[in-house]
Amino acid sequence: MGTQTSSLIIYIIVIFTGRLLSQRQRRRRQSLSTQWQSMVNDPTTLASGLLVAIAIGMALIEATLRQNITLQLHTALIGVIILIVGWGIAYFANREIGENWSPTLEKTEEQKLVTSGIYVIVRHPLYLSGLLILVGTNVYFGSKWAWLGTTLALIVILLRIPIEEKHLKERFGEEYIAYKRRTKAILPWIF
Repeated sequence: MGTQTSSLIIYIIVIFTGRLLSQRQRRRRQSLSTQWQSMVNDPTTLASGLLVAIAIGMALIEATLRQNITLQLHTALIGVIILIVGWGIAYFANREIGENWSPTLEKTEEQKLVTSGIYVIVRHPLYLSGLLILVGTNVYFGSKWAWLGTTLALIVILLRIPIEEKHLKERFGEEYIAYKRRTKAILPWIF
């Protein structure tokens, strides 16, 4: 098996294992078809999902088009570590948020404000995990193309956070305002 194939297999194993383990922590309130229908009506959900797919796809395409994919061991190792940290954050965030998770910005009366676990450190750990997964992918493959998709995904996240927080403030009022004062949005102690 060639280096290129091995590199792709390792990446795919890390991605699917991370996705499987982190998603299992999320208890679904709605069926997948109901979630999909609500996502179609939320342009920021569609944009961020599409940009994540483009960023990862660009890294994979770039890696497969290279004549000789010789990953630097230290760069690949750093990329895998960033990926694992990203999936670890997703695991703990999904475990904590459980059935309160929603792919869309709309908040329902059944949802509760989650402020425990990893949510004590940042208000949007799933955005942080997604960005780390994209950065880890780019570092792992030494991708140059995928940074564009990662940058665009970051822009959509930065545009989405104030909109989402407006919905959270409307739904949870003073409880959310107090929580927002205590925590940073996506980077602990920074932003």
